[in-house]
Amino acid sequence: MARHRPQDGTWTDKAPYPFYRPPNAVVKASEVAYREIIAGSDLYAAGENREVIWELKDSTNTKIHYEFTPYVHPTGAAAITLGTVAYDAVGNATYTPTKEGLFLSEAGVLIAATEEVEDIAGALLTDYYYHVTDELETYEAHRVLTISAGDFLWLVRRCSKYEAKASTAITANDIVISSTTVAGEVEAAGAINTAGTIAQYNTSLFKNLLGDANPRAFGMGLASETIGAAGFFDLELLLPPRLLR
Repeated sequence: MARHRPQDGTWTDKAPYPFYRPPNAVVKASEVAYREIIAGSDLYAAGENREVIWELKDSTNTKIHYEFTPYVHPTGAAAITLGTVAYDAVGNATYTPTKEGLFLSEAGVLIAATEEVEDIAGALLTDYYYHVTDELETYEAHRVLTISAGDFLWLVRRCSKYEAKASTAITANDIVISSTTVAGEVEAAGAINTAGTIAQYNTSLFKNLLGDANPRAFGMGLASETIGAAGFFDLELLLPPRLLR
C-alpha cells in the first residue's frame, strides 16, 4: 500500500457550490465563537455531507472518492492530540502524526471495542491545518496538533480507499469492526457463531453486517488488501448516513 498525505494531492468538491476551506482545514472554537467565518461558509452550511475527489499529484494521477461529515468536538470532551512537531537546529519543522487511520466516536473520544456504527462520528485524516494559504515550506509548522471542545473539522464517513489502522492482521474482503484491544483502531470481524446461543448468534451476525444493512450493526467497511500483522491497510469505508449531530 502506498502511503499518502493529503497535501500530496488536490481536492475537488463535487458540489456545485464552493466550500471556502479544503476538508483538512480546522476552524478553531475561538473563530467559531467570534464568527470569524462568513455566513454560508463551511460551518453554517454543514447540514449535508461533503463529497470530494482527491487526486495524487504524480504520474499515477490516483483518484480517491471521499465523503466527509461535519463534526464539532463536543463540549466537555477532552482535547485529542493529532501529532507533534519537532524543530531542527535551523528551525525546520517535522510533523509526526499520532492519530492517522483512527476513528472518533460521537462522544469525542477514540472508538472503543464493540462500537456500533451509529455511534461512530467518522475517521480522521493524517493532516489538518490552521492556515490554508501558507507557503508549502511552512506547512509543517502550521499543523493542527490538537482538537479541543468547539473545534470544527471534517471527518471521513465513506471512502473508496481509506488508509485505516488495524490492531491485528487483516485479510482482503474482511468486514472490519472496532478493535477490541486498541482504541480508535479496527480489526477483522470474527466468524458467525452458529453453534452458540441465539444471543451469541445475533451478536456475531451483527458484527458481520455493514452499517448500511443496519445502523446498529458493527461492520464499518471491507478490507481491500491483506496485511500479515497490525498496521495500515486500504479500507473501503462504508459507514451509513450519520444520524447523530
